[in-house]
Amino acid sequence: MVMRFYCQPGVRAHIRMHDAAEPWFRRLFEAADAKLLLEWLPQLIRAPLFEEGTPTVIPAGSAWPDPMRDFPSDRIGEITSLDPDLVKLTHEATDWLLRRATSESGEARQRALFRLTDIFRAKLMTPKQSEQFRDLLWSETTDKGLPSLHNFAVFGFLHLPAPLGVDVQDGIKKHILSLGFEGVVKYDESGKASVASRNWSKLPLINEASLASKPIIQLRGEALGGIKWAQIETKELYEKAHKWWLIDKAAFEISKVGEPFGFGVSDPVLNTIKELGSFLSRAVLQNMEWANEATWTELLLWLDEVRNYGAFPSVVFPYVLHYRPGDSERFASQILNDLNSDTAEATSAAARSLRHWICLASAGYVQAPPPILMSALIDRVMFRRKPGVHSCFAHLTYLIVDKPELITASTIALKLWHSKITPDVPVPIVLTMWSETCASDPLPEIRRAFDTWTTDFS
Repeated sequence: MVMRFYCQPGVRAHIRMHDAAEPWFRRLFEAADAKLLLEWLPQLIRAPLFEEGTPTVIPAGSAWPDPMRDFPSDRIGEITSLDPDLVKLTHEATDWLLRRATSESGEARQRALFRLTDIFRAKLMTPKQSEQFRDLLWSETTDKGLPSLHNFAVFGFLHLPAPLGVDVQDGIKKHILSLGFEGVVKYDESGKASVASRNWSKLPLINEASLASKPIIQLRGEALGGIKWAQIETKELYEKAHKWWLIDKAAFEISKVGEPFGFGVSDPVLNTIKELGSFLSRAVLQNMEWANEATWTELLLWLDEVRNYGAFPSVVFPYVLHYRPGDSERFASQILNDLNSDTAEATSAAARSLRHWICLASAGYVQAPPPILMSALIDRVMFRRKPGVHSCFAHLTYLIVDKPELITASTIALKLWHSKITPDVPVPIVLTMWSETCASDPLPEIRRAFDTWTTDFS
């Protein structure tokens, strides 16, 4: 039904209905199990590519959204045994898409390539199809030597096929370092600030560098970057990002006073500073030996300042400790306060920061955090304090899986989860009841939640 609705020319051409199927597709994908997703995939692969007739006032990349952009291809990996007939249908549909992509141009070619990346990531291509996809992907490149694929985070090319002899990492570095820091705020000759429209929701420099950079330690659930930066490069990245902030923070004031087009102008700035913690910890602080005391003071003030606007880059704290171990007490106090706060964003950021701190300490990169922080995180989960509880639960669970030595006789929550991932330990009655409750829930994503967690931990 939704496919028939999506393909109607009247839907595609209507300025208010062209994207009406998007939430419909998204909800169906969330509800379906992995086997059903695989059944739908051949039809989705063969769905119409971009066609003429979409509203001209909407950019081609945003008009009539392709349902494959929301397809959870990674969940196909949950299937332990693939149905040969469905795999065959998928291979046939992929052959069709490869032929179409070769003959298409413009937005239709872009959408075909995006679909092919999803199929490749789901590991559903034959070796021959992977080669064809590689050749097609790299047949058109930018001046930085990367495939011409719009609105695609360049770190993704690290995980796609590339021709022999092509230095993908070098191309990604050149691309990121070439990005400027021009944001949404501009000043006229009199010094009056106004806003400019941008086609991004986060400053590309910060977003791309954050995703592409190779972290000091790779944690589950975080971007698989691979780029290492030299000191001169981390300095350039930091200085560009800080200059951007000094200009674009005015967007919050413009939005408050209601300047023309000021409403909502701070959204891309807020989105960007919410990414600041990842950017600094992954890209800049991996090699910041160049910083002097003035720079550290500037950075710490910046971290405090963005909290006033609803961003909490607390994940940076343990990485700063590598250079400034004397700040341990200060950072621990901030994390503890946030873990005990009623602000969901602050609590979630503190839980993430503590997880990074523990893992960095385990690797000998920094000193261990005070035990009181782990106790605070466990209490937050045990007593189900609502603000940020899902994030706290996730980070605590990751710690149990990755650092089971943290378990003590007094940490009830840890013992429950440890028994779940340790086969030779009897399953507690609480977990059995939990599993049965999930299995009988009316929502399909809840019914499979218990098994999905188990799969993620394997």
